[in-house]
Amino acid sequence: MPEGRDAQSGVDWASLVDAYGAASDLPEFLHALRADAEAIRRGAYQVLVRRLVRQGSRFDASAAAAGPLIDLVADPQAPDRFAACQLLQAIAIGGERY
Repeated sequence: MPEGRDAQSGVDWASLVDAYGAASDLPEFLHALRADAEAIRRGAYQVLVRRLVRQGSRFDASAAAAGPLIDLVADPQAPDRFAACQLLQAIAIGGERY
């Protein structure tokens, strides 16, 4: 990961909520977005979109996830940068289509 935030940087994920409750495990899905295996990345994106944007609503954890997602988009070596853009768009406008 380039210099900048990682999924844990200064965020108390246990105090945040997502669509299904406590967001304490979200950093593992954010970290999985950089996995070598496409299936792992795709699964992580599917979990994140379900949990960060639900029926047009966003949550505390949605805002906290934006930083690591922006860092991923800014990293030219990161895989699936367009998917990260799509997730950021969903967080920004409340859409669920991914």
